[in-house]
Amino acid sequence: VTLIKVVCRDMADGRAFATVRERLRIENETLPIADEQPATPATGLGRDAPAHDSPLQHVTLHDFLRAAAHQGIALAISVGNGGARLATTTVIQRVKRSSRAPWVNVLDPGLDLHLHEARLQKLAVTRRPDGDTLSWIADDGVVAVTFTVPVGASETLAKALASGETPD
Repeated sequence: VTLIKVVCRDMADGRAFATVRERLRIENETLPIADEQPATPATGLGRDAPAHDSPLQHVTLHDFLRAAAHQGIALAISVGNGGARLATTTVIQRVKRSSRAPWVNVLDPGLDLHLHEARLQKLAVTRRPDGDTLSWIADDGVVAVTFTVPVGASETLAKALASGETPD
């Protein structure tokens, strides 16, 4: 599977982008493109247990990812938009904050994840018997990325963050 990442800046010409998109689209493509499939709205999050029950209720995305990488905790990751979705479970290795823009990047072999940290406005934490789910919600009210950690991992990560055990 090959996906092409095209970034349109605020000053981009929308009509020109639509032309490029149509030229790159495969004739018999079965996956919908971004404007044909609704994104996941952030409704009903946190119903299983209130966020105040989790030691990670105020963690930043960057700190969470750094701590998970340092502790070697497997994360179930779900991220996507209207055109594509990634769901995987893995131990991440390399987390880097961009020096040029507000992006947090996971740059691992087999996983290249780029998250625009400035657009992530809210964290919803849901505690379940099988672990905690952390969902970062974007400024448009859509779930941008979700991570699920195993039982006990939230406490391990919170402890590592509090003690400064998460080197850059």
